[in-house]
Order: sequence, then C-alpha cells, then structure tokens
Amino acid sequence: MLLNVMHIVLLRNGTRALILPAGKTLLDSPPEVRCWLGAPCDDTATELTVDTPMLGIHPPTVLAQLLQNGFCALDASGVVQNFRAKSCSPDATRTDQAIIATPYP
Repeated sequence: MLLNVMHIVLLRNGTRALILPAGKTLLDSPPEVRCWLGAPCDDTATELTVDTPMLGIHPPTVLAQLLQNGFCALDASGVVQNFRAKSCSPDATRTDQAIIATPYP
C-alpha cells in the first residue's frame, strides 16, 4: 500500500531530477545515481501525492520507487530504473549512463 503523501526533496540538473525522501541527501543515493545526476543546480523541498500533476510521469510509480529504492530518478524519457557505473570525471559523457528509462504517458 502506498502512502497518501510523502515529504520529498527534488534535486535537479538540466533535464535530470532525483527525488529523495525528506531528510535524505544526495550522498544517501548510490554512487552511479550521483554520477548520473551530476552536481545539482537546484533543490526543492515539497510534498508528493498520488494526485500530484507530473507531465508524462505516473505519481504512484514515483512513490513506489521511493519506497522500494529510497530514491526516484527522472529524465526527459520518464523514470530511470537502471544505471551504469561510470567515471564521474569531468570528461565523462553523462548521456550514456542511463541505460533503461520507462516513460509513462
């Protein structure tokens, strides 16, 4: 059963976003997820419900990812589910680090 409301922190970098439960930091996510996101440009504390309007994203799926994985990663294609561990050096390209994205209409 999903929660009705969850307090979250939204970290953004370009078209990528990472949603964490409130009280968690970027360091609480796996290294490959931190590498995929890069340095966040913006962070926002807010609430997420099953009815939160999210263009192209299914909020119950985001809540399920948060409860199951402790984070939810999003990009322009939807919820990112698998990551490839890559070097986080400044020369590493980040476009090939997310290998599976599940878009939701």
